[in-house]
Amino acid sequence: MTESDELTVNFDLRNIRPCNAAQIEDEEPFRITTPSEQWAYAAVVPLSWENGESIPDGYRLSVKVDALVETGMIGVAVAAPDLQSFVSGERSASATAGYVTLDIKLDEPRAGLWLVIRNVCHGGNASCVQLHRVVISREPRTPESAALSGDLSVFDTPEAQSINEARLQNLDRLGLPLEGKTVLDVGCGPGHLSVFFAERGCRVVCVDARPENIERLRSLYPDREAVVANVQIDPLVKLGIFDVVFCYGLLYHVEDPIAVLRNISACCSELLLLETVISDHDKPIVQLVDEPVDVANQAAGGLGCRPSPSFVTMALRRMGFPFIYTPVETAPFRDFQFECRHDAEWCRDGHLLRQVFVASRHSLNNPRLTPLLETHAPQTVVASVHQAHARPVQVLAAAPDQIWIDVGSHLGEKTFAAAEQFAGIRVFAFEPNLRVASKLMGRLANYIVLPVAIAEHDGSAAFYLNTFDAASSLLPFVPEGLEQWIGGDVLNVDAAVQVPTMRLDTFINQAAIGRVAYLKVDAQGTDLAVVRSAGERLRDIERISLEVQTTTVPLYRNASSREEILQFLTNAGFVLADIETQSHGQEENLTFRRI
Repeated sequence: MTESDELTVNFDLRNIRPCNAAQIEDEEPFRITTPSEQWAYAAVVPLSWENGESIPDGYRLSVKVDALVETGMIGVAVAAPDLQSFVSGERSASATAGYVTLDIKLDEPRAGLWLVIRNVCHGGNASCVQLHRVVISREPRTPESAALSGDLSVFDTPEAQSINEARLQNLDRLGLPLEGKTVLDVGCGPGHLSVFFAERGCRVVCVDARPENIERLRSLYPDREAVVANVQIDPLVKLGIFDVVFCYGLLYHVEDPIAVLRNISACCSELLLLETVISDHDKPIVQLVDEPVDVANQAAGGLGCRPSPSFVTMALRRMGFPFIYTPVETAPFRDFQFECRHDAEWCRDGHLLRQVFVASRHSLNNPRLTPLLETHAPQTVVASVHQAHARPVQVLAAAPDQIWIDVGSHLGEKTFAAAEQFAGIRVFAFEPNLRVASKLMGRLANYIVLPVAIAEHDGSAAFYLNTFDAASSLLPFVPEGLEQWIGGDVLNVDAAVQVPTMRLDTFINQAAIGRVAYLKVDAQGTDLAVVRSAGERLRDIERISLEVQTTTVPLYRNASSREEILQFLTNAGFVLADIETQSHGQEENLTFRRI
């Protein structure tokens, strides 16, 4: 067998073995339907090469799997003879990737190894994949190949050190209020950049999809909290809510930037610091690119992306960041210093094109930042940014002396920025979770926070506090609905406490409010009850936005359906104006205006 020889192992029923009741169709290409459980093995294949020949010293094994993922996401790796552990990195591919070749390297191959195909899709969903062939070849082990197969020295090359120094120098010059914050470092690699925050008294939690990176981090920085997680599929809110999310050098290594931005935004309460390779274009576009899966600082799944600045800005705005900036002074490294030509290039003159984004929940009066987006009036995004025919953003005029009511305000994601920009808007924000409400109290004179739940009776009621603050509700979960909910594994009730309740008409009357320009409701299943509690005063409300679940089985017990909400508000003289889909298609934000 020469260095270039290849042996092909064809998938047939003599070689492939189903696991956990997975289904395999007995035709080429072999089609596997995985179990629904995430991480469950679907099939294993014994690896062998010609005549059981051993790989001589100085060689490594390359296993290439040609596959087409039809639905969900699958992972492929090489397992030890006992199938209890992987001896290679896992390569993953989703249905958005198309036909792929997953390349796995083994530096120390041995007899009895297995090729494993498993379900990586979360939320109790099975995956389906066509396996076309497996090609096994031996390759000489060189210093370069050692770096490609797990040698983490790629993070410590002079090039890597130079760009890291430039990144942190630029970040430091921005003068952002970072001291003592809680920080989530997403795509941390071996953790070198996390030192910047630790030196400023921050509590830092590091996340990376590659176990070898986290292992190296723990050896270098033993006091640092570190977690192995795939930001494309693992909900990061299970780690908590952080003041700052730091995501440098990751976004362009993922195949689904919208999913990643949604994931990291969900656990960010103040600032999202983002650096990525971009496509130089003025339109909101994203390009998909192949990346070498065996490089420790490249895409773990073999497919990356190159979003344009306007794509990133639109997506971040959609994730609830009304203020998005970029540094006035670029980082002192060639990747950041380029002339915009709008030619869709992401690599020019032999180097990548990079940009830094600072997304904030609140306005930043910082002369070192230039705005890419500043919300100067309340906005309703009516279509997801990744839809092919997204409608333009509709802007609601902010007339002087408006009264807004925000029921289930949480951290003010939908209304605080408008109150901050327009002193003529007076917002009454109802948030029964006192711990969350206290974070907004006293910050603005025209943003009045009331730790009260709006309900259909004045008095008190049980309030179910959730580990994920935004899921806390007056209603308990439906077990079946929670089990089916995408992301339901992070929704856990910590306690049930009594909170004061008030009808909306009681408040409007006692506060002597004449008209309400805008009522925003996000009450986790009780949205229609909130509207009903306005009673006769509903006629004095001009515009209403509320949330409804669209799943077959409701997440909350006795939650109102979409049909009930539409019928009630139509009968009350409102017309549906905008629809915003969210939560992986499981919820809609409906906006109504009075006819």
